[in-house]
Amino acid sequence: MTGTLHSLFFSPTDGTAKLVRAVTEGFGHGAVAHDITLPLGRDTGLAFEQRDAVVIGVPVYAGRVPPTAARYLDRVRGNGACAVLVGVYGNRAFEDALLELRDLCLGRGFRCLAAGAFVAEHSYTAEVATGRPDREDLRSARTFGAEAAAKLRHHPGPAGLPALSVPGNFPYKDLAPRVAMAPGTGEDCAGCLTCAEHCPTGAISFEDPHQVDPDRCIRCCSCVKRCPLKAKSFHHPVFLERRAALAATLSRLRREPEFFL
Repeated sequence: MTGTLHSLFFSPTDGTAKLVRAVTEGFGHGAVAHDITLPLGRDTGLAFEQRDAVVIGVPVYAGRVPPTAARYLDRVRGNGACAVLVGVYGNRAFEDALLELRDLCLGRGFRCLAAGAFVAEHSYTAEVATGRPDREDLRSARTFGAEAAAKLRHHPGPAGLPALSVPGNFPYKDLAPRVAMAPGTGEDCAGCLTCAEHCPTGAISFEDPHQVDPDRCIRCCSCVKRCPLKAKSFHHPVFLERRAALAATLSRLRREPEFFL
């Protein structure tokens, strides 16, 4: 590769960011990072060059690419750059997310080089995939990056790169009707605004962090996981039912990374 290695990621609870960094380390180059998690990071579009490689990472939400990330990626111009795709799911299933991410990238002019599905602790509950990505996950991510780089060395030009096949179905799975909800804020809240500073949709008020817009909340649980006093939590019955089901069925299951080259 004679161009620049970039990373581009949406990562509300940091699992995707950790895995994308490990993939770029395996690639063997320092990467220019583009963090699109917060609104400020999505203010402007990006355009790459044909000789560049871009590691693109998103979490999996209900088997799909998060709409917030998809809307941004639709503004990116690949211009023939190679994309290494990273989907990160909470130990249940990645379903159509990698296929959707590949199709998004192809539609924006990328050449898709490789894809990997990795596991991170579920955003709804620490009882599922607890502490992941762990040391083994990050080692696997570096291995995947090295294998993607080796593939690129064999296909350095714009021609001859074989089509990338990934699991998934098209049409993609339907998203369930959205239930508007927002986390509540307990009496322990100290008003530090950590939750507002890390909200990827700006749903939490900087004037009063108790005020959360349920129509803008995407249930990423960044605020819940980051609050130093554990003052944020969801109490909506739909959320509680889903969290309990995940813990009951997946807490003892360990899924491993999968590579598609």
